Amino acid sequence: LRVQSAKHGVGYVEPSPLEQLTRELRQLQTAFVIIGGLATAVYSPGRLTEDLDILVSTSTAREVRAELERLGAKWLGPLSIGGTTYELPSGLTLDVVESAAPWVAAALGSPHRGPSGYPIVALPYLVVLKLDAGRDRDLADIAQMLGRASEQELTTVRQVVAKHLASQVADLESLIQLGQLETGTMPPHSTQERAAERPAPERKQQPDHGGRGRS
Repeated sequence: LRVQSAKHGVGYVEPSPLEQLTRELRQLQTAFVIIGGLATAVYSPGRLTEDLDILVSTSTAREVRAELERLGAKWLGPLSIGGTTYELPSGLTLDVVESAAPWVAAALGSPHRGPSGYPIVALPYLVVLKLDAGRDRDLADIAQMLGRASEQELTTVRQVVAKHLASQVADLESLIQLGQLETGTMPPHSTQERAAERPAPERKQQPDHGGRGRS
């Protein structure tokens, strides 16, 4: 998505946040994946966001901080969920989310690569991240993403969730069926009654973090 910018005169086309982000982070040597709204938009076209978030391992967070500082990023403050907010040289705000969860190494080691090669968190791990957060927006995102997913993708998502969030397998199935109903992709053998029999996904009550550190 590109917009006209009066700052640079008529006819200038400003790069999208993702293009600017990847341009500035191209020099990072430490593993990271893009999460948040930008990642969600890859699997659910039409999801608009201005949030710029990346995920790194807690074990390499110090290296990431040092690399960002060398790139000229300005430290703005800590994230309440773990991590740091930076202002990049372009003026974009970046949330660096740090996690020591068991699945993080696999997520960093097997990203989805977009046309430009930028590392987007793979769908199964984005689902795990959002299921664990459990906010209304996250659950709605999961339904939208999985409503568009192929059977092969759904199989992989089910396997990853069963491994890392076994207690939420039933919630996952409810969200898959909800998404398929909303997008009109419900398989012929499934019915609305079957979906209605499943309990609604539990929503977690979480404090407002000021809009930062989205999954």
